[in-house]
Amino acid sequence: MKDFSNEEWGLVLNGGGGKGSYQIGVFKALFEHHINDCIIAVSGTSSGALNSVLFANGDLNVAVNAWQDITPKSFLQVSPEMVDFKEGLVPRDGLLDIFKRYIDFDVIRMSDKTIYATVTDFGPVDSGSGTAKYYRLNYKPANEIKDILLASSALPIIYEPIVINGNICRDGGLTDNMPIEPLYIEGIRHFIVVGLSENTEINKTKYPDAEFLLINPRYDIGNFIDGTLDFTSKGARKRMELGYIDAIRQLEFYGQDMSSSEVKFQYDQAVQREYNRFFVEEKKRDLEDMVNTDMDKLNGILNLYMGD
Repeated sequence: MKDFSNEEWGLVLNGGGGKGSYQIGVFKALFEHHINDCIIAVSGTSSGALNSVLFANGDLNVAVNAWQDITPKSFLQVSPEMVDFKEGLVPRDGLLDIFKRYIDFDVIRMSDKTIYATVTDFGPVDSGSGTAKYYRLNYKPANEIKDILLASSALPIIYEPIVINGNICRDGGLTDNMPIEPLYIEGIRHFIVVGLSENTEINKTKYPDAEFLLINPRYDIGNFIDGTLDFTSKGARKRMELGYIDAIRQLEFYGQDMSSSEVKFQYDQAVQREYNRFFVEEKKRDLEDMVNTDMDKLNGILNLYMGD
């Protein structure tokens, strides 16, 4: 494995709603190999912005618990009071609860890592054409950080936009879902980018003097419906495991000559082995869940007809 301690690294976290749990699995690999200590700045969009502060928080268990406690009800339940044919069908109570339970904003404010979150700024009168704006979170008051994180993940129609400094702001993924820019401007030239799709690509021509390690799924981890909008604990667990598998292997082989057919073969074999193991374990878990569900139904019927 490459020695990451020779350079200062930036971590870039793409957005993707519920698919963002994949990045927590990547964090596990980074923490295990102490690469997190080599990362001096982190930048994220949407769910990647939330993960940026969870990463800067410095506690992997907190990040894992935060994602496992997210539920579809808390993030996607439509509020009848908000169905007024205006933007924003779902309240933000779920994310606000995550802030309250899992994020120490004093740690974020005073973090020795530079932290950026991306929003799409539509101006004061909602021009319809937004631009990416990168907010540095260090030293900002907690309420301001919360507003920026809410704005960064404010998917149009689903969530209400957030007004920041008089401007209407929505999901940062509308304009820059891979926020390398603010870290590049800070002078960072070594990047770990964590994408959330198997076809993630980096525009390297825009940053010709930069080095990139891209960690992204080997296989599809969900579309808009069964990925971006999947806030189930089961989905989070699966994606965290896959993030860890991909990260471990990509870190292990980083710096090797992937144009070599032998190295590429070894890499493919190693990753496929881990994926096969994962799929077998997942099938076993699904079978156990099915059996337990059927037993619960059977017990319910027996109790109904036979009494307690």
